[in-house]
Amino acid sequence: MGAPVELLHNEKDDGPVVEAPSIARAPHGRYFLFFSSHCYSSPYYDLKYASAETLRGPYTRARRALLKTGDFGLSAPGGATVSADGSRMVFHADCGRQSAWKRCMYVAGLAMGSESGIKSNVHLGSLSGAL
Repeated sequence: MGAPVELLHNEKDDGPVVEAPSIARAPHGRYFLFFSSHCYSSPYYDLKYASAETLRGPYTRARRALLKTGDFGLSAPGGATVSADGSRMVFHADCGRQSAWKRCMYVAGLAMGSESGIKSNVHLGSLSGAL
């Protein structure tokens, strides 16, 4: 094992923490680093991503969160993992108002794209519901 390499650090907009990192390589070769910011027990908990041409970076953050409270009717989504073929993303979020402090797992379709080789975009498809 080699020495650790810093890929990303928290910024003011992330609150006190960035956590739950997961890296996926798109078919066109670009790397996507998915991560969560804030605390999972907060409505500000979200799922963000950054991309790079190489595994070691440098990583460029997307301008907006990929998932945040309110998207798909979810509250505090985060902790994402991408399927081996890159077509699906599994993540957790609050289960709903009736089940306070419980977390459920969700899956959504995923498409990792590239714009002009520098900026990258990720699009989530329909939400398949709690697993």
